[in-house]
Amino acid sequence: MIGAGPVYPTGSKKDAGLAIGIEGLKAITKRVNIPVVGIGGIGPANLDQVKGTGIAGISVISAILSQADPYRSAKELKDLWKS
Repeated sequence: MIGAGPVYPTGSKKDAGLAIGIEGLKAITKRVNIPVVGIGGIGPANLDQVKGTGIAGISVISAILSQADPYRSAKELKDLWKS
């Protein structure tokens, strides 16, 4: 499994370089034969776009830890991923 990103700009990894965007994420999933996990700037508002790239999952920090209720935020992401 590999992590690909940052998909979007993110404040948690300022040294991560330029965002690869949805098209970059799609390109990576097409070129490798192992599961890809998207990371960087992913949250409820853009999860549907990210899901459509063929990735196996997501990795998040701010989408959960910067929220008032991290448990609820994690559950929301999980529910959105499964829908």
